[in-house]
Amino acid sequence: MRTILLGTVFLLVPAATFAQRAKSPSDAAVFIRIVGSVHAEIEEFGVKRSVDLDRVEIGTGSGFVISPFGYVITNEHVVNDSETIRITKIKGFQESKITLRTSRIDVCFQPEVVAAYGFATGCSPASVAASDPGVDLAVLFISGSNLPYIALGDSDAVTSGLQVDALGYPLGREVEVGKTANVPDLVPNASLTPGAVSALRANDAGDRRYLQITNSVNPGNSGGPLLDRDGFAVGVIRMRLTGASGIAFAIPINDVKDFLESRGLDQVLPSRRLRLGALQSLEAKGIALRLPEAFVDVSPFQSHVETAPDGPEITLRIDRVLSPWRPRQLEEA
Repeated sequence: MRTILLGTVFLLVPAATFAQRAKSPSDAAVFIRIVGSVHAEIEEFGVKRSVDLDRVEIGTGSGFVISPFGYVITNEHVVNDSETIRITKIKGFQESKITLRTSRIDVCFQPEVVAAYGFATGCSPASVAASDPGVDLAVLFISGSNLPYIALGDSDAVTSGLQVDALGYPLGREVEVGKTANVPDLVPNASLTPGAVSALRANDAGDRRYLQITNSVNPGNSGGPLLDRDGFAVGVIRMRLTGASGIAFAIPINDVKDFLESRGLDQVLPSRRLRLGALQSLEAKGIALRLPEAFVDVSPFQSHVETAPDGPEITLRIDRVLSPWRPRQLEEA
């Protein structure tokens, strides 16, 4: 019995020479500082007073570079404009209303990364290029080029049990317990915690909405990447259940791709998104298959399926080879 083997080859056409995937994902993981103003209205024993503070660090979070052109993904709740907090202390007859308002967002790389890539500065002011509180995603833009980035994976291929790493800056500078100096501009080293995808959580429509993970995450991890063991981002860390251990959630990276496409920002990614097209029946070659959208077979040979090399960044080729081996023999070999 002869078996027809199908060998698939993806030939990558190099993108622009300045686009470089980060040697280590931590090179592209950024520390986000939110600087703004604090307005407090305090009522104590019937006496009202107010306090105003400017240029205060009101929060920190995580993010990661997705494009060498200076685009960064994070959570919307990390960079939202304002927040109001009410605090009531019954015993002291005190009630406080605290309003936080963002005036500046800084995106910071670790000092080792700044030195390795020759950046002029470790922290850069960022602007919000797009945001959506509904999906809790935001895109920041910083000036720069040739930035190391993390490649986006495919969250539709994620299954329960997949080993993943959570990368980010939990609790900000509080984790730098070995340093005694209180340096306000200190950028902490990124933390990486191993774990696994424990469940896939859907929304009311049945669509995949969250990846439930066992990784240890804390406030400050929000916006950081969830990585598979090949270094591809498969999610964006969003939250954890309080009072529970090993139950946290990440936004699937394909939702991030949808968000980028809806804002026209998919064009800044170093590679375009691929989707499978409709089933094509190549009767003359005896093959039926789904090629990616916009991919067309141009090979005149019956033993080959090959797409045009001058089209997308990826060329697909399938070779058919006759073999006397059964599939089981090939698998064992």
